[in-house]
Amino acid sequence: PGWAPKLLASASPADTPAVAVERGTTRRERRVFSTIEDLPVAVATCGLKSPTLLIVGATVKLSPLWPWRDESGDAIAPPTTSSDAPAYDLQTGLPSEDTREWFTERSGTLGKLREMGKEVGTRGEEPAEEGDRAPAR
Repeated sequence: PGWAPKLLASASPADTPAVAVERGTTRRERRVFSTIEDLPVAVATCGLKSPTLLIVGATVKLSPLWPWRDESGDAIAPPTTSSDAPAYDLQTGLPSEDTREWFTERSGTLGKLREMGKEVGTRGEEPAEEGDRAPAR
């Protein structure tokens, strides 16, 4: 829980998308989608335990598992709640849908991911091409 105040203090917007993934890639996987402001309470409420991976940033909303979407299927921010209850979505088990098909149908998302990768610019290296079996640089 100590990471959220540090991110907020470093000027990260409170509504920055975030997900906590407990026991990733196993049948007992659990995912809690939220924002950095609400995720600590959501994780505690859902009882996630170690090992849990935290992913924070705009790429979280690009996930096919992001639960909040508008009528056209585009990712939107979590709803705001009228009470102090955090906005979050708990998902359990391995994803049942073929995410490759989802990305194919929404090829614009892949373009957004590629553009985000170019903006980061890791040591001037080009991002790996699709199907590239070379280790990450």
